[in-house]
Amino acid sequence: MLDSQAFCRDPFLRTSGYNMATWAIINMALSVPSYAMAAGTAWAPISAGGYTVAFFAAGLLAGAVHERRVAKMIGPAGDAIFPASKLWAPLLLIGFGGTIALIATGRPALVQPLWLLAVGTAYAVWGWTTRLALYRWLGLVLFACGVFTASLQSFEAGAVPSILGLHVWNLTMGLASIAIAVAVNRRYLWAR
Repeated sequence: MLDSQAFCRDPFLRTSGYNMATWAIINMALSVPSYAMAAGTAWAPISAGGYTVAFFAAGLLAGAVHERRVAKMIGPAGDAIFPASKLWAPLLLIGFGGTIALIATGRPALVQPLWLLAVGTAYAVWGWTTRLALYRWLGLVLFACGVFTASLQSFEAGAVPSILGLHVWNLTMGLASIAIAVAVNRRYLWAR
């Protein structure tokens, strides 16, 4: 079991709750163009691309703000329990590369399942290596939901996203992630 002191020293874990909540909100916002596509009113590619880039930039900026905020709350970071950047960097590259490939081949309906699988894998491994059970279980649930949502999609070019798959995305990568972020911050950061 991970203790609060180790959590607060780890440069990646200590901001993970705030970052998870931020990306959960962004993930729900990023589903808007997919819902429009499923409804038959797809956005122009330049609009959907600009919208996505703007939210991604906002997420990166928020991450920098979170690190400063946490450092003011609890002091400077120490050594990482597990070098999370070595885990997240390749999975994010796979996610971004896969997203570009899926969109370029006319298969944007598979983007959410891809991200559920990638992020689920990252959280499961991170949870196991740091002994943070909430992240381990979140990762397993996200991975399972990725498999489920992929089964709902057509793999053919031009297929629209499944509404049920988008709901699963918003429930897991959105609302449930916010709840877990609050639980993690409450257990390890705020109650120390």
